[in-house]
Amino acid sequence: MLRPYFRAVTVETKTSLAYWGNVVGFLSAVLIPPLAVFFLWQAVLGAGGTLGSYDLSAMVTYYVVVQFFVANTPFSAWYEIGEEIRNGRLLLWLVRPASHYGLYLSRNLGGWIPYWLLSSLGATVVAGILHRYFLVPGEWWQAPVAVGFWLLGVILAFNLGYTLNLLAFWTERTTGFAGVADVAATFLSGGFVPLDVLPLREVWLFLPFRFVGWLPAQIFLGRVKPGELPLEFGVLVLWLAISVVIAKGVWTLGLRRYRGAGI
Repeated sequence: MLRPYFRAVTVETKTSLAYWGNVVGFLSAVLIPPLAVFFLWQAVLGAGGTLGSYDLSAMVTYYVVVQFFVANTPFSAWYEIGEEIRNGRLLLWLVRPASHYGLYLSRNLGGWIPYWLLSSLGATVVAGILHRYFLVPGEWWQAPVAVGFWLLGVILAFNLGYTLNLLAFWTERTTGFAGVADVAATFLSGGFVPLDVLPLREVWLFLPFRFVGWLPAQIFLGRVKPGELPLEFGVLVLWLAISVVIAKGVWTLGLRRYRGAGI
């Protein structure tokens, strides 16, 4: 039954809305970095300069879009998963008639919905401020398809973070691993610089992180042809399937050694 998962989405959305200060404060992650980085790229790419295939307008547009995507992607999933494994509260989840993975995915999505909505407004404001340099999609489908790929990328990122937190079955804490993984995932998603201008670009573009930021931004910019989308979608679905299998496998192995310490 899907009712527990819909209920989890609703509860987490209401919880986030109850703390509007956090939601509004999160806008700084969407508003400030693109405006600050604009002056950097203006100094580097001004007067007709380019970096790879990016001129100033393409770079500004890329960074506004990718910052929205990456900042709104929960790479670390939920740190509390590891804490619940460590202190024994995981047992309270095991007695529920629903999948632990499904419940946490639902809670994750529900908790982020208010942030996504407000961040969309924030990104629109930034695009308006930088309108001289912001490239509007040339085709109607580019923005919605980019968002669709990103949403699937969010689930992929959750799977990776969920699996990482499950390492608490074998370690005392996972917060250190998750913190390092957050930074690495942001870089590998293209959150700092476009992946296609980096050395060894084939390596970075092979990894699944590109579906969270770099690829949706490329779709928004019109750099992915319609005929290439089915292949990219197939690769994304394959990575999703692999990540789910790995998450389920780690969960099963972890439960075999779990003793519910702390209860």
